[in-house]
Amino acid sequence: VDECSRADVCGHGATCENTEGGFHCACPEGTIPDPDPSIKCVGVVTCEVDGDCPGNAICDPQKRCLCPEPNTGNDCR
Repeated sequence: VDECSRADVCGHGATCENTEGGFHCACPEGTIPDPDPSIKCVGVVTCEVDGDCPGNAICDPQKRCLCPEPNTGNDCR
């Protein structure tokens, strides 16, 4: 079965790779996987300090807003 043959299975801009028994989606550069499976990939929020990030996200050394676990995504859902 070619799961990647379904239209937009991985979301806009993402690439789909068939694997044995399933598939893997890779988000394009500048995006990260979203916790909402219907959205797929979302843009990375950039920052200088923690206060630049939404919710309880923190600014990592690469200047990206990331959520501490168990939250996910760059808006800490």
